[in-house]
Amino acid sequence: LLIKRGVQSEKEYPDYVGFEIPNKYVIGYALGLNEHFRDLNHICLIKQSSLEKYRKNLTFEKQ
Repeated sequence: LLIKRGVQSEKEYPDYVGFEIPNKYVIGYALGLNEHFRDLNHICLIKQSSLEKYRKNLTFEKQ
């Protein structure tokens, strides 16, 4: 559904692309960051400061 600009090679290009997006971290609509933001009903870019904040809060719980 999504393809990032400038990341794909010309040899391997999908047959169908929904949206071309910038080469940035995107969240929402099942795309999450450390189990956050997956429930958004839209796709959006996350600011660098927020990206760093949620990456720092990684937790690993024993199950």
